[in-house]
Amino acid sequence: MTDGAESTASIVIRHLLEIVEGHCSITREALIEKEGDPEMAQILAGLLFLHEDLASRQTLREQAEAELRLAIERLENQNEELEESRNRLAQLTTELSTPAIKVSQGVVMMPLVGSVDSARASEIADRLLGAVSAEGARHVILDLTGVSMIDTTTANHFLRIMNAVRLLGTQGIVAGIQTRVALALVALGIDLSGITTARNVQEALEICARSS
Repeated sequence: MTDGAESTASIVIRHLLEIVEGHCSITREALIEKEGDPEMAQILAGLLFLHEDLASRQTLREQAEAELRLAIERLENQNEELEESRNRLAQLTTELSTPAIKVSQGVVMMPLVGSVDSARASEIADRLLGAVSAEGARHVILDLTGVSMIDTTTANHFLRIMNAVRLLGTQGIVAGIQTRVALALVALGIDLSGITTARNVQEALEICARSS
């Protein structure tokens, strides 16, 4: 290899190492200065183009990564908002399915619809007993008009709730027991002798009025 070739190779290697490290010392002015050496000018121009192309690709890659991070952040925020909405909806659904209503001074009523499992029974007890304490209720009406079927577990849940109400010194009244539910309670051998019952909410309210 001639001295000129060795010098060219050394220059190319030096600039390639610079490009690998992310910078380049070749300038447009340097290319103009090399116009008397077309071969070297072409080599330097190629190296400068390589550096600029790699730099452009790096910029595009960084922009794409930044946009991806923003998209991921937006999705995470949306997921958090969705989860919060789900929690609020679940809470609202629970409140609507087990509302404790103050119907008059000292009287709280809770109308129930649908089935009652252990989780819902616990929620019913918490909300009902909380309302009794907050309102200083002397009477609680558990309206079962919307309950069309009952099993042993559900019946026992209701009994425990009424017993808890009684322990607070509050009279518990079960209203609106449908015929099918009454027959099921008898067939299941559920003892309601210690619980006041009423045919409907109106009758339950009359009982409360007479007891006040």
